[in-house]
Amino acid sequence: MTTAVEKLETDIRERFAKLTERIGNAIETADDEALRQEMAATAADMLVLTALKNQDFAFLDPLLQADQPRSLVSAHLHRVLPAFLTKQD
Repeated sequence: MTTAVEKLETDIRERFAKLTERIGNAIETADDEALRQEMAATAADMLVLTALKNQDFAFLDPLLQADQPRSLVSAHLHRVLPAFLTKQD
């Protein structure tokens, strides 16, 4: 049976491979908002994966403290982290 951590790890690996291919094939990536959003989501998921593997979420506190997220990564963390914490209970 696949755990939530293993599933997340596989998902990140697959998404990162697709992102790398997309960036390599892109003519212009500087203004690609969808690409930026996907990169932020992948980065946030990598942070969640690290926290889950280490069973330590303290390093995420600075990203989660602000009422208004200041980056795409912290905005994604605000959306997804509660679901990951619920799965682990």
